[in-house]
Amino acid sequence: MTAGCTSFRVGEAGWTADTTHGPVGARCGRFLVLDVVALAVAAAVACVSSPLSFAAAVTMHGPALAVAGAAIVAILAACCGYRSTGRAILHPAPVRAAVVVAAALAAVAVARLAPGALSAAELRVVLVFLAAALALVPLLASAYRALLVQPPLEERVVLVGSGPLAEALAFGIAQHRHLGLRLAGHVTDAPGASAHALGPRLGGTRDLTNLLREFDIARVVLAGAPIDAATEELLLDTKLGGLPVDSGVAFFEGLYERMPIDARLGVLLESQGFVPGPGFAFAKRALDLALAASGLVLLAPVLAVAALAIKLSSPGPVLYGQIRLGRGGQRFRLWKLRSMHVGAERGRGAVCAESGDPRVTAVGRFLRRSRLDEVPQLWNVLRGDMSVVGPRPERPELFESLVERYPMFRYRTAVRPGLTGWAQVRQGYVSQVDGFGVKLSYDLFYLKNRSLALDLRVLWHTAGELVRLKGV
Repeated sequence: MTAGCTSFRVGEAGWTADTTHGPVGARCGRFLVLDVVALAVAAAVACVSSPLSFAAAVTMHGPALAVAGAAIVAILAACCGYRSTGRAILHPAPVRAAVVVAAALAAVAVARLAPGALSAAELRVVLVFLAAALALVPLLASAYRALLVQPPLEERVVLVGSGPLAEALAFGIAQHRHLGLRLAGHVTDAPGASAHALGPRLGGTRDLTNLLREFDIARVVLAGAPIDAATEELLLDTKLGGLPVDSGVAFFEGLYERMPIDARLGVLLESQGFVPGPGFAFAKRALDLALAASGLVLLAPVLAVAALAIKLSSPGPVLYGQIRLGRGGQRFRLWKLRSMHVGAERGRGAVCAESGDPRVTAVGRFLRRSRLDEVPQLWNVLRGDMSVVGPRPERPELFESLVERYPMFRYRTAVRPGLTGWAQVRQGYVSQVDGFGVKLSYDLFYLKNRSLALDLRVLWHTAGELVRLKGV
């Protein structure tokens, strides 16, 4: 796991829980409403500041303010997401302030670089709008986040069942208090099972109707317990009565933004997702070509300097080619700037690099930390071997052993592998086989929820990783 993450393992691989990211769509979506309200108020303030009458200011400056507001919401949606906690919910004020400041700088840049795009009066109104947004947007988001954890607004959750899934959900609820969720306890017909992790046992499934009223339960989560026909009828009545009843797998996915790899294939097959929207493939490929072509052109001077440093620091070629598995299990040669001594795997075979690996050269250490060693893979993206975003490609000799350990690992080859991916930005680099289970759970989440918005979130987090030199 990356530094700063907390993890624990319950049962077999796949129910390991990390505490840095989380759920649950309904409450997170309210941040979108708050942002829109704050931007609308900021727009009203900007129109009032205009020397024109309010109605005339709305008519004249409304389109420019609408574009600026829509850009702010789009950036927040793409980079942070409104259906997950992400940084937008965990740290609402700093993220929103940064986005608004970036929008202000962009407005000034547009006014200077394209003088006809914004008149002086429009620029002044837009900057007043952004100044008001800088105060209102973070303030409302932070206030709502603070209110969520107050007892009157907390949503009391009960888990039906016990075992590894229930423990992972209980742990996640406790670690995501900012969502306003509180675990009331669990209901099970097996007294004493995992009680230390699941909170108090409230009773058995036959008592569920009375327990929901007695403990003021707002949400029921089915955490893997066998359910008989009578309990199914009771739960359906509960759901029809307006109380949410969630599956444990879906709740886990929303809570951690990854898929439980111990779930039955039938559960994944019946769940929504795995089929991206119309036009996604075309738009994703267009984005790949644009980013790869522009990246190779812009980074050509950097690659030239890196190539010279590699040649001067250690004998051997500048580029290093390695066979990896692409979409459908097709083999291709992946290119990297050489960061290790020649013959680093001689006598050892395929071994993942580790922090402080002695095989890495002095120049290679910087290249790996800055991820510059991966830049030649933009050529693989242009060729169509890879995408900019997707599961990282594995070596054939490692792939077979990983499929044997984690049978769902083979589904990662359903799409083009990526230069960066959801697992990379959420979990970080993995050097031990045990860590690939959690990595797989993030990759399955990506496969299920593929979209341009998710790709943009990955790119946003990747940029942050590059700035912090988080490579290995």
